Amino acid sequence: MFNSIRFCLKFRVALVSMLVLLTVLTPPATIAQAPSSSPAEPARPKPRSHLTSAVVEKHPSLPNMPVYTSKYLRYVSGIKDFGLNSNESYDLQYQTAEPSDQVLNWYKSALESKGYTISQKTKDTVMATNQSAGVAVLLIVMPDSQPGFSPNYKTHFNLRYIKGPAVKPQTSREGAGQQ
Repeated sequence: MFNSIRFCLKFRVALVSMLVLLTVLTPPATIAQAPSSSPAEPARPKPRSHLTSAVVEKHPSLPNMPVYTSKYLRYVSGIKDFGLNSNESYDLQYQTAEPSDQVLNWYKSALESKGYTISQKTKDTVMATNQSAGVAVLLIVMPDSQPGFSPNYKTHFNLRYIKGPAVKPQTSREGAGQQ
């Protein structure tokens, strides 16, 4: 139980870090001020939320994302969120027979080969961004020794994939002209 609580805390800390990275990927938006409403003006209905979620029944094909190769990889579940700042994100859960360090090292290498910059790697997380593709990834691996894990699927991992607008890297001339 202690490991589950520790994992949840690590996941929340990592998710906050991922949101900070996403703000770096998302260009600043122009915020329009709403006109002030006068008392004579009729009340407008509140707009519906533009955020929506959907259950992902099977492993999705994600652009610019390597797929872990394993004979024993099992997709468990997932949720897709979309609508905020034209971003979309996936929170996907998997299980595999390989040890957790092997899963982390595989993802680190595969993400780097796809042009990602690794911003954090710990014994149970990898956080990476690909600014040209507008993608941020957070991988969290549960330790192999969790009680109740099947010997065939002893490593469980969550993959958080956030796709926002791509950011064009500035050239040295563009950066110098704006100062």
